[in-house]
Amino acid sequence: MMRGIIVLITAIMSIFFLGKKQYCHHWSSLFTIVLGVFIVGLVGILASNDKNDTDSTKTPTTVTGIVLLLIAQCFTGAQFITEEKILAGYYLDPLLVVGLEGFWGCVYYAILLPIFQ
Repeated sequence: MMRGIIVLITAIMSIFFLGKKQYCHHWSSLFTIVLGVFIVGLVGILASNDKNDTDSTKTPTTVTGIVLLLIAQCFTGAQFITEEKILAGYYLDPLLVVGLEGFWGCVYYAILLPIFQ
């Protein structure tokens, strides 16, 4: 659920790095998405504060998880913006691009997985 914040991160990065303009309907949609992600994150933190549980390490773990997830979303947004910047001048079939990304991802994992095992 928290992965929905990638929309906001990518929109902000596209303003700074690509010079794109966001219109009112974009901002209202982004506000709605941020509100939803905030509610999901808040419920995750509040749900970890179970009254019957005496273990107090759950809340810092949940907060750490949310922070790490937001950092990961920043990297993903940077990837989206970089791809758009590099490939903007070319016409590429979307299915070919997705297929090549999947193919090379499988090749990388086929090489790295035995090494890390």
